[in-house]
Amino acid sequence: MLNEGSDMTKRQLEVELGIDGVIYLVVGGRLTNEHIDEFIAWCERVKAMIDMQATKGKSPMLICADATGVICFETKPVMALRSLFDHDKKYTLKTAIVGAKPMTRMMVDAAVSLSGRTNIKQFRMKDEALSWLLESPKVD
Repeated sequence: MLNEGSDMTKRQLEVELGIDGVIYLVVGGRLTNEHIDEFIAWCERVKAMIDMQATKGKSPMLICADATGVICFETKPVMALRSLFDHDKKYTLKTAIVGAKPMTRMMVDAAVSLSGRTNIKQFRMKDEALSWLLESPKVD
């Protein structure tokens, strides 16, 4: 985990595979153009985790991204996020984004739209997100 700055501005960039098979991501703090290299490195760790799960035949892969702590998201990190979404299109994923503030929600919506992904949904609460991720598909 990368943390820098005061409690109000520390960056959090975490990637973890949960025992429930969900890939948990945490993104927080000021994600500025100045720290683009760190954000790109985090995106590469996310891609590697997804690629690893794909080799294990996990489908759909479930991702829960906590954006509660995002304070600022500048242009270059947005482009890196879009690249991550583009990478993920080749897999069957189901992604829940939790806790994004209004500006971050709009940025995520734009990045999702530009990437063409349709399997990403935003939630205010983590329990709602996990319920949606882990629900069984409906059988007709």
